[in-house]
Amino acid sequence: MNKLNIKEYKTKAAELRYMLRGAYIGTDVLTGKQVRTDVRGRTKKDVKTKLQRLQNVFIKNGCMKKEKQLKTFAV
Repeated sequence: MNKLNIKEYKTKAAELRYMLRGAYIGTDVLTGKQVRTDVRGRTKKDVKTKLQRLQNVFIKNGCMKKEKQLKTFAV
């Protein structure tokens, strides 16, 4: 895994949290576009774990975004 640019931020309750913006998940096979998302967590390790889980789910779904699957209708 490449070096991740994980940033710190504070919540309204002054708690320290971590965020990774624009994390690369994979390339959608239907559209050919890169799939990116934001990942937030309580610790840096939590952010890395969530990112890995998102990548695994994306690969398990056949490298397609779940919401934007193309549907065809018979004529």
